[in-house]
Amino acid sequence: MKAFEEIYLKFLHKVVYFAYQYLSDMNQSKCVAHDVFLSLWENRSLIDVNGNLQSYILTMTRNKCVNILKHNLVKAKYNSSTENATRNINYEALSDKSADLLLTNEFMAKFHYALSMLPEKTREAFLMSRFKRFSYEDISRQQSVSVKNVEYRIMQALKLLRKELKDFLPVALGLLTASLYSIYRIII
Repeated sequence: MKAFEEIYLKFLHKVVYFAYQYLSDMNQSKCVAHDVFLSLWENRSLIDVNGNLQSYILTMTRNKCVNILKHNLVKAKYNSSTENATRNINYEALSDKSADLLLTNEFMAKFHYALSMLPEKTREAFLMSRFKRFSYEDISRQQSVSVKNVEYRIMQALKLLRKELKDFLPVALGLLTASLYSIYRIII
């Protein structure tokens, strides 16, 4: 035990700095040094006491460093291939137009359903305002009601649509940026 303590104290710093030359990471170098001395302790009965102990310890250190470097290369290669695969899957998912079409169709079906729930005059006022770009004054003249009544109808329509389409907010935002007006004209 006393001999091992002397060896440990004599070679610890040499082993750490020797490992650091390979790994360029002080924490990993210290771990390697502790692994080397643990192996040395566990295999103490197999060590030739007449041989060059420093050479033996530094060879063990080099081998452990090489194993770590190989492991790091494999890990980096795996991470790189995993990242590339994930990137490719994400690209394919984002460029898949069938998913966009499915979401658009699902949104439009829900949108039509929500519109059908509105009273007829409220629906007409909403469609004129949002899709035909009529002013509230123009709508009030066509429907023979006050502007305040048109404002109330639009407010009611928006309230119901928000409630019915809350799950489709991301889809709706995407559709708006992709010209919902042109899609709506085609479908209607």
